[in-house]
Amino acid sequence: MYIKINGKDQELSGACTLEELVVNKNLMRNTIVIEQNGLIIPKKQWGRAAIGEGDVIEIIGFVGGG
Repeated sequence: MYIKINGKDQELSGACTLEELVVNKNLMRNTIVIEQNGLIIPKKQWGRAAIGEGDVIEIIGFVGGG
């Protein structure tokens, strides 16, 4: 299945959820927000948010500093 993550085309080997995507990409769950097809998905819903063919995913990370 083909999707777009942060503007780049990517292929996923099969069906997965946003939670599985976060784990597979070794992302820090506490420092990101995920938008799927224009909607911000709350963290508590990542495990149920299935990724489908052609989905557009934006992963926004927060960086602290001063």
